[in-house]
Amino acid sequence: MQPLPLPIAALAEAIGLTENAVYKLYRGINRIRPEIAERLERVTGINRIKWAWPADFGDPWEAWGKEGYPIRNGHSGVDQ
Repeated sequence: MQPLPLPIAALAEAIGLTENAVYKLYRGINRIRPEIAERLERVTGINRIKWAWPADFGDPWEAWGKEGYPIRNGHSGVDQ
């Protein structure tokens, strides 16, 4: 698993969670519920299926990093 992405605060704000909650999702401490997967898809552009079932469909955190940490509300981790 990679280090935690830098724009985690922006992602947390965009999906309506605390940074701590997003950290727990990233580390696999908490499971990504369907409604959170939908929010993550909306702001990152990565399919909710990948967020909900990363073991079956690939690591969405890695995919998000390869895309430059885009957040569709106008922010990007690359520019921060």
